[in-house]
Amino acid sequence: FIFLGFMAFYLPKTKRYLPLMIVWVLMCSGAMGNFLDRIFRGYVVDFIYLSCIRFPVFNVADICVVCGGAYLAWLILFYYKDEDFIDLRGKR
Repeated sequence: FIFLGFMAFYLPKTKRYLPLMIVWVLMCSGAMGNFLDRIFRGYVVDFIYLSCIRFPVFNVADICVVCGGAYLAWLILFYYKDEDFIDLRGKR
């Protein structure tokens, strides 16, 4: 949450950084969903099971975290350049 909060606070509010804000929303919503389950129930409720393949049971919050992380990796590898992250406050 600290890294995601830093990212949301210091990123310029331009169209170029909108994909990073989408990553922020996906990852925070997934983490918050699992966190609230853990606080109120004492465990995380996993309810999606794919019987056609042998895969672990998961939930929507897990999907958000994994998709947000994969999207972040794709953005870092293919979308953004080093110049985009020199100074996140907009002073170059």
